[in-house]
Amino acid sequence: MGNLTCFAVVVPGMEAVAAQELATLSAHDIRQEAGGVFFSTSMDGLLRINLRSRVCTRILLRLAEFKALSFPELYNKTGRLPWERYIGSGVELDVRAACHASRLLHSGRVEQAVTDAIREHCQKQAGKPAETESEQFRQQVLVRLEKDICTLSL
Repeated sequence: MGNLTCFAVVVPGMEAVAAQELATLSAHDIRQEAGGVFFSTSMDGLLRINLRSRVCTRILLRLAEFKALSFPELYNKTGRLPWERYIGSGVELDVRAACHASRLLHSGRVEQAVTDAIREHCQKQAGKPAETESEQFRQQVLVRLEKDICTLSL
């Protein structure tokens, strides 16, 4: 998979401590921001950070960032991502959206567009209708729309 772009969520005020901790756990390109720390790492590094971090409350894997001015544009750009790498067959999707200062302000409609795009993409890749979703496995997909820029994360 190469280098993965990630964001570590931390308690406000702990960004510097988290940045130091991430540096010792093989993170690169570390950049602090209010509420967290951006970094890149390998898959091994990501697993190590998830296991050993004591400061980070949550690690988000950034999948894509793009401009979305309409629901069809959001749907199409979301559907182009390689979702089969991240979401297995029969996994229930839990899409959560937050919208701020964007043309697309209805978070429920954003969630539906992203969910539909992911399901259709996975169905096309599998070459068959989507399987019944399982209550056992659930994958959360986070959508953030800020100033018309959409960020998709796991």
